Amino acid sequence: MKINAIKIDVFKRKIYRVSLSDSLNSVKSQLQCEFFTAIYPNLSGDNLIYLDDEGLINGVPKGAFPIIGYYGVFAGNGLVVGYNSEGNTLDCTSTLLEIQSRIQFEPIESLPTPSFQIIKQSIS
Repeated sequence: MKINAIKIDVFKRKIYRVSLSDSLNSVKSQLQCEFFTAIYPNLSGDNLIYLDDEGLINGVPKGAFPIIGYYGVFAGNGLVVGYNSEGNTLDCTSTLLEIQSRIQFEPIESLPTPSFQIIKQSIS
């Protein structure tokens, strides 16, 4: 079964339709990563965005994007797909125009340097 999706491609800085096979490997291939997560940024219909979970940890980020109306800037590619109450991935029902109007690609130079710091707190 093929699934119609919309790809947010930070390498090409473009948003376009793609077709996925019904498998995790197909999602990983389109995102160009091994690990990904899902966010639910109030798109029309029952749609979510799979995000590259490795965008900040595998060397220098190649690109990033915020979603207008949703908190955060996401490094790496994204895939907009539909879903149902059983957790199945379905055809995307959002329009290409809707996704293009909510995504703005960020220049690499404006991204913060990834870091991790432990802050000791005293408990009184």
